[in-house]
Amino acid sequence: MTHRTIEINNKEYKLRYDFNAVCEIEEKSGKSIMHIASTENMGVSTIRLLLWGGLKHNNEGMTVKQAGELIQEYMNADGELENLVTKITEAITESGAFGKNLKAGEK
Repeated sequence: MTHRTIEINNKEYKLRYDFNAVCEIEEKSGKSIMHIASTENMGVSTIRLLLWGGLKHNNEGMTVKQAGELIQEYMNADGELENLVTKITEAITESGAFGKNLKAGEK
């Protein structure tokens, strides 16, 4: 499984979207991963939820609130939310969550 990393305050975090992470994201959102991870449907709460889902595997006990705090730290350090979203969607796509030939936002 491919991992993407993000750096926040000089610490690297691995994003991992395995089957269980995708299921938990869908359960919390009430929508399919394909729907919520398409950029036209992505609000800030969705970004926070997707980041949480990708981080929780390697950060035991990670909460959605903590994921939001990491996003705030990232933005306080002049990180651009668009770049974070790109890394998240690339990691989800590489995980195979959309199927072999689908990318985020495609049907």
